[in-house]
Amino acid sequence: MEGIIKFNACWNDKTIIPVDEFDKINPWRNKLYHQGLIGIASDGIAFGNISHRVGEMSNFIITASATGGLKLLCRDDYAEVINFDLNNNSLECRGGKIASSESLSHAAIYLANAKVKAVMHIHAINLWEKYFSRLPTTEAEAEYGTPQMAQSVGSLVGKNRENNGVIIMGGHKEGILVYGIDYTNCYQQLIRLIQAENL
Repeated sequence: MEGIIKFNACWNDKTIIPVDEFDKINPWRNKLYHQGLIGIASDGIAFGNISHRVGEMSNFIITASATGGLKLLCRDDYAEVINFDLNNNSLECRGGKIASSESLSHAAIYLANAKVKAVMHIHAINLWEKYFSRLPTTEAEAEYGTPQMAQSVGSLVGKNRENNGVIIMGGHKEGILVYGIDYTNCYQQLIRLIQAENL
């Protein structure tokens, strides 16, 4: 769930993300929000996040923590992760707010495959239940926002010879990660899952 930070964060730079990065990420975030794949649960806790790699670096832009329940985001609702250490469960970010609690899972994907440029983390209980263990699934013991989850995610991406894929987060009920060469690629994979689920 968003807003429950488990990593050690260095967040001193409040520099807002550039307009071009905002224009790249925000329409896709809005699309996922309006489909209920990013949002806020009945217990009031926000869920879901989205990110993309900045250039050829390991830096990435990601929705900020606890923004899942907001209908509309502005530039200071995003953060740029500029450094991370999966083993020490730590990261450095800048932006109007601190980076998403699931940032290290995104970082693990970018680290495991340099050709991956975008990641969507959505919640969908029907898809999660249908594809649990049928698609690559992290260990049930690996909880969200932990080094174990990030390491499990990175391992699954590393075993995949493709530059896109779907991961069921076994220790994070409802959580699904979709990654690919761009947002369009991620979204197409997601739509295929939804259409197959409805057959």
